[in-house]
Amino acid sequence: MVQSRKYHPRRALVSLLGLAAVLLGAVPLGIEGFAPVAPDWLLMIVFYWSIYRPELLPAPVIFLLALLSDAIGGGPPGMSAILLLLVRLACLSQRRAFVGKSLLVTWFGFAAVALGVAVFSWPLASVYYETLIDPHALLVRAALTVVLFPLLAWPMVALQSWIGVDVAVET
Repeated sequence: MVQSRKYHPRRALVSLLGLAAVLLGAVPLGIEGFAPVAPDWLLMIVFYWSIYRPELLPAPVIFLLALLSDAIGGGPPGMSAILLLLVRLACLSQRRAFVGKSLLVTWFGFAAVALGVAVFSWPLASVYYETLIDPHALLVRAALTVVLFPLLAWPMVALQSWIGVDVAVET
């Protein structure tokens, strides 16, 4: 008999990858003006795993990682959680459009999602900070995130393969 949802330590790697993304995003690089346009590593991870293995990065983990990201980065509390959970929902609803397709197709889909996150972030951040935020920084961040997506996607493909198609345990 096979139990397909039994815990396996490899399942935790994706959550740890998300935590690493949050911490990487918080590392000060000492480059003046870089923080507002730094790539959104957590968005890349949420997008990829929500399409290819959503069970390995469940919504509660995304919520906690996003809250931590907001707390560390000083962003509006909960904004990342709202946006990343919406990204997860969008990805879950469009999985068929991506699974089995080339990385290029996934990259174009990610570009649309990253732009959507930038567009939705702008009014939320403007309300939170009680001023109109310059949208250029959000668009530059989205562009940088899109450009760097393949550099993170390829290792995630390898990680997905290493984790296995199914981590079912024979009993």
